[in-house]
Amino acid sequence: MEKIRRNFLWGGLEDTHKINWVAWRKVVMPKKFGGLGVGCLRIQNLALIAKWLWRWRMEPKALWVKCIMAIHRIDNYADDVKANRVGIGPWAHFLKAERDLSDLGVNVRDFFARSVGVGDHTRFWRDAWFGKSPLSSLFPDLYVLEKNKSCLFIDRVTRDSSGSAHVSWNWKKRNLSAREKDEVDDLLLM
Repeated sequence: MEKIRRNFLWGGLEDTHKINWVAWRKVVMPKKFGGLGVGCLRIQNLALIAKWLWRWRMEPKALWVKCIMAIHRIDNYADDVKANRVGIGPWAHFLKAERDLSDLGVNVRDFFARSVGVGDHTRFWRDAWFGKSPLSSLFPDLYVLEKNKSCLFIDRVTRDSSGSAHVSWNWKKRNLSAREKDEVDDLLLM
């Protein structure tokens, strides 16, 4: 598609070669940055795929999400679809686009913020439900200690009949170091 657009803008649909008066990167660059504002199809495609990745996380009960989960044998919504489980097909292209965006310095998952709600669809460590970063990056020592790294919020935080919150941990060891205890204290303050 880009080649067809480039050939048309640079010289019509003829098979003759004409002088390219403007570099293609200048043609696709937005007007506010000195370009012609035509837009890049690759970037538009990556943006649309990023929207599907966002919808995957935000619409867990949608039929298409259930189909993807069934096709790729995902048992729990909290699991991510990994590229090695996907093979080929549209979802593999979505995951490749996520890697391409990451190569461009855009981490799509940084834009995913979760509303905890009941906590049955929000991963405690891996989803950004408190601020912009997941707890796994804010408290790396505790994340290493966690036995179930894909645990849900409801697995770690429960409320009693009076409305008080209680946290239950599932660590790999019983005795925590001073640094790990400090991280637990900081996490509980949050």
